[in-house]
Amino acid sequence: MKVFEKCAIALLVILCSFGRAYATDVAGVVNGIWMKPSGEALWFSINNNNAAAFCQKGWDGMQFFIPTSDPNFPYYYGLLVTSLTKSVPIYLANMSFYSNSPACDITQTGYGVTLYTP
Repeated sequence: MKVFEKCAIALLVILCSFGRAYATDVAGVVNGIWMKPSGEALWFSINNNNAAAFCQKGWDGMQFFIPTSDPNFPYYYGLLVTSLTKSVPIYLANMSFYSNSPACDITQTGYGVTLYTP
Protein backbone atom coordinates (compact mmCIF):
# COMPACT_ATOMS: atom_id res chain seq x y z
CA MET A 1 0.00 0.00 0.00
CA LYS A 2 1.33 3.39 -0.90
CA VAL A 3 1.91 6.10 1.67
CA PHE A 4 -0.79 8.26 0.08
CA GLU A 5 -3.40 5.49 0.43
CA LYS A 6 -2.46 4.91 4.07
CA CYS A 7 -2.77 8.62 4.83
CA ALA A 8 -6.14 8.80 3.04
CA ILE A 9 -7.52 5.86 5.06
CA ALA A 10 -6.22 7.33 8.32
CA LEU A 11 -7.80 10.71 7.50
CA LEU A 12 -11.09 9.03 6.65
CA VAL A 13 -11.12 7.14 9.97
CA ILE A 14 -10.40 10.35 11.89
CA LEU A 15 -13.14 12.29 10.09
CA CYS A 16 -15.70 9.54 10.69
CA SER A 17 -14.94 9.51 14.41
CA PHE A 18 -15.89 13.20 14.71
CA GLY A 19 -19.46 12.48 13.66
CA ARG A 20 -20.09 10.05 16.50
CA ALA A 21 -22.97 11.09 18.76
CA TYR A 22 -22.94 10.50 22.50
CA ALA A 23 -25.99 9.97 24.67
CA THR A 24 -27.24 12.80 26.85
CA ASP A 25 -28.29 12.16 30.42
CA VAL A 26 -30.65 14.25 32.57
CA ALA A 27 -30.86 14.53 36.36
CA GLY A 28 -33.36 16.32 38.57
CA VAL A 29 -35.74 16.05 41.48
CA VAL A 30 -39.23 14.70 40.80
CA ASN A 31 -41.68 17.56 41.25
CA GLY A 32 -44.88 15.78 40.28
CA ILE A 33 -46.39 12.32 39.94
CA TRP A 34 -49.73 11.41 38.38
CA MET A 35 -51.31 8.01 37.85
CA LYS A 36 -53.43 7.87 34.74
CA PRO A 37 -57.06 7.10 35.72
CA SER A 38 -57.06 4.00 33.53
CA GLY A 39 -54.12 2.73 35.59
CA GLU A 40 -51.99 2.01 32.55
CA ALA A 41 -49.14 4.44 33.27
CA LEU A 42 -47.48 6.51 35.98
CA TRP A 43 -46.56 9.98 34.74
CA PHE A 44 -43.93 12.21 36.33
CA SER A 45 -41.90 15.36 35.78
CA ILE A 46 -38.57 16.62 37.07
CA ASN A 47 -37.26 20.08 37.87
CA ASN A 48 -34.72 20.11 35.03
CA ASN A 49 -35.78 22.31 32.11
CA ASN A 50 -33.17 20.72 29.83
CA ALA A 51 -35.33 17.59 29.70
CA ALA A 52 -37.85 19.50 27.56
CA ALA A 53 -35.38 19.28 24.66
CA PHE A 54 -36.05 15.54 24.58
CA CYS A 55 -39.60 15.15 25.90
CA GLN A 56 -42.33 17.73 25.54
CA LYS A 57 -44.28 18.74 28.61
CA GLY A 58 -47.88 17.61 28.62
CA TRP A 59 -50.72 17.90 31.11
CA ASP A 60 -49.56 19.67 34.29
CA GLY A 61 -45.96 19.58 33.06
CA MET A 62 -45.73 15.78 33.04
CA GLN A 63 -43.30 14.60 30.39
CA PHE A 64 -42.18 11.09 31.34
CA PHE A 65 -44.15 7.93 31.99
CA ILE A 66 -43.69 4.35 33.09
CA PRO A 67 -46.19 1.71 31.99
CA THR A 68 -47.62 -0.21 34.94
CA SER A 69 -47.21 -3.38 32.87
CA ASP A 70 -43.40 -3.07 33.12
CA PRO A 71 -41.99 -5.81 35.39
CA ASN A 72 -39.85 -3.21 37.20
CA PHE A 73 -42.77 -0.87 37.89
CA PRO A 74 -42.67 -1.27 41.71
CA TYR A 75 -38.95 -0.41 41.69
CA TYR A 76 -39.53 2.70 39.55
CA TYR A 77 -42.48 3.75 41.69
CA GLY A 78 -40.34 3.55 44.84
CA LEU A 79 -37.56 5.62 43.30
CA LEU A 80 -39.94 8.31 42.07
CA VAL A 81 -41.75 8.62 45.40
CA THR A 82 -38.40 8.77 47.22
CA SER A 83 -37.24 11.56 44.94
CA LEU A 84 -40.51 13.46 45.40
CA THR A 85 -40.68 13.16 49.20
CA LYS A 86 -36.98 13.36 50.10
CA SER A 87 -35.83 15.77 47.34
CA VAL A 88 -33.26 13.27 46.11
CA PRO A 89 -32.38 13.72 42.41
CA ILE A 90 -33.02 10.93 39.95
CA TYR A 91 -30.85 10.17 36.94
CA LEU A 92 -32.35 9.40 33.53
CA ALA A 93 -29.72 8.02 31.18
CA ASN A 94 -29.68 8.06 27.37
CA MET A 95 -32.40 10.69 27.00
CA SER A 96 -31.04 11.67 23.58
CA PHE A 97 -32.83 8.49 22.45
CA TYR A 98 -35.80 10.88 22.19
CA SER A 99 -35.94 13.95 20.00
CA ASN A 100 -38.60 16.37 21.23
CA SER A 101 -41.06 13.49 21.61
CA PRO A 102 -44.59 14.20 22.86
CA ALA A 103 -44.17 11.73 25.75
CA CYS A 104 -41.25 9.63 26.87
CA ASP A 105 -41.54 6.06 28.11
CA ILE A 106 -38.32 5.95 30.10
CA THR A 107 -38.27 2.16 30.03
CA GLN A 108 -37.41 2.36 26.30
CA THR A 109 -34.00 3.98 26.82
CA GLY A 110 -32.51 0.73 28.02
CA TYR A 111 -31.36 2.27 31.31
CA GLY A 112 -34.46 3.23 33.33
CA VAL A 113 -34.14 5.39 36.46
CA THR A 114 -31.65 5.55 39.30
CA LEU A 115 -31.22 7.75 42.35
CA TYR A 116 -28.48 10.27 41.69
CA THR A 117 -25.77 11.21 44.16
CA PRO A 118 -23.57 13.88 42.58
